[in-house]
Amino acid sequence: LKRVVFHGFQNPTSFYERSRIFCMTSIFEGFGMVLTEAMQHGVVPIAFNSYASASDIIDDEINGLLITPFDESEYARKLIELMEDSSKCSRMSLSAIEKMDSFSIEKILKKWCELIDCL
Repeated sequence: LKRVVFHGFQNPTSFYERSRIFCMTSIFEGFGMVLTEAMQHGVVPIAFNSYASASDIIDDEINGLLITPFDESEYARKLIELMEDSSKCSRMSLSAIEKMDSFSIEKILKKWCELIDCL
């Protein structure tokens, strides 16, 4: 693989800080923590909508892009469009950061407590 470097275990923060777009190519994830990590740093995610949590995390065309499962042509086309439209990428970056508020410790803890109280 040309132009591919394996860095080994690293703190990902410096990579997120240098990035604008995060390409998730997995076809299945339980909960894509890496998507939320990227979005916390304002990195716009693009992912296949092939697992339930993808649409829980990404609001398509608002704070990221959801691609029809396994449609590599659509993935490439939308990635190119996002790379070429810096204003759209900037808007989505800000929306990604805002969306991460819904995953804050306080909000998630409250939901867990409400769930446990209902049992």
